Formats: sequence, structure tokens, C-alpha cells
Amino acid sequence: MAPVLFTQQQTESWQREIIAGAVKVGDLRPLIWFIQMIVPLSKAEARTMTQAERQAHRYRAACWPSSWVPYVEVAPDPARTRIDAELLAGLFAAKNPPAMTFVPALALRSDLGAVKHYEYGSEWDLICSRCGGVFQTVDPVAVRLCAGCEYRLYRMAMY
Repeated sequence: MAPVLFTQQQTESWQREIIAGAVKVGDLRPLIWFIQMIVPLSKAEARTMTQAERQAHRYRAACWPSSWVPYVEVAPDPARTRIDAELLAGLFAAKNPPAMTFVPALALRSDLGAVKHYEYGSEWDLICSRCGGVFQTVDPVAVRLCAGCEYRLYRMAMY
């Protein structure tokens, strides 16, 4: 399941206030954009869940591949980086059911803590399609692939 970074949808005015506060302090570096996935919740599901469970089910971070959370740094230009985040949200929206909503949201880099994450737009050489591992090299010593991916790469090299 996708990690929960926020349990409510951020409004653009709220995001402007957060950015204005960071500008006032003089440090945008701790802020990142991630894509918040808003999942519809049926009335039947809502009746069986607590408020906290409903929020955790409804608001999650969009992930790809597998459970990796892409993010965009807010610094140095929040307006330009928001455009990058909106493009990323559009990619998620294009490949998912229309009932799901994808919007850019702000978080602190420290919020990513134990979550697997990577900076969107950076170069990646290899993504394991089975386990979702993301690697910056294809050096066999540095790359750790699941057994299925190792076998598939080996077979591709053979032919």
C-alpha cells in the first residue's frame, strides 16, 4: 500500500502560505513536492472504517515503480517546480482510473524518512519490474535484483 504523507488535501492557498513561510525564513531546501493520490471511498467502505482509517485510505502518496515515491524539490523556484509536479501528477492521472485524483502536495524532505523515494527527472539506469527496485547503475556488483529480474536480464544478454 502507498505511504500516507498527509491525511487531507492541501489547498493551493495553504501551499502558498507554506512556501511564503519558507521564503521568509530563507530556506526552501527542506520542502518537496510529491503527488497526492485521492482515492474514492464508497459509502459501504466508509461505514466500516474509523475516521483515521478513512483518511489513510483516501489520501496516499502516488508511487511508481512499485512503492517508490517520486518527488520534486521546491527550491530554487517554487513556481517552476510546481509545474514539474503538475506534469508528474498528469502522468499518474493518465494511467489510472478517472475516479482517482492526483494533485501536487508539499511535504518536508524528512517526511519521506523510511519511505523509498527518488527525485523525479533524475537519471536512472535500471528499475526492477518485479520488486520495484530503482538503481543508478547496471554494474552487476552494485545492482541487487530479485531472482526473476536477474534471470530475465541474463536471458536478454544471451540472445
